Amino acid sequence: LPRATPADVAPAPKPAAVPVLRVAGLNKTYASHGQPLRAVKDVSLDLRPGETLGLVGESGSGKTTFARLLLGLVPPDEGGTIELEGKALAPKLENRGDDKV
Repeated sequence: LPRATPADVAPAPKPAAVPVLRVAGLNKTYASHGQPLRAVKDVSLDLRPGETLGLVGESGSGKTTFARLLLGLVPPDEGGTIELEGKALAPKLENRGDDKV
């Protein structure tokens, strides 16, 4: 039988790095003319070390609202979570520590 050489053996998969940023189920609804306006709907993502994220969308698609949610400038609707390096962030900026601003 032929012998396997190091070049024939696939390297073991590396364990997935803990996400630097993890967003799960993020929503934001505003009132517009007495009607609910969903600006961000059920956004979830993991951003791992070395990755880059680009947000692309039409005007009014929620890009700025999403950024404001991440920064804590506006609170999300109930239920969504934002984690930075595995630790949950407070929804509002004033409730975050100086190292999370």
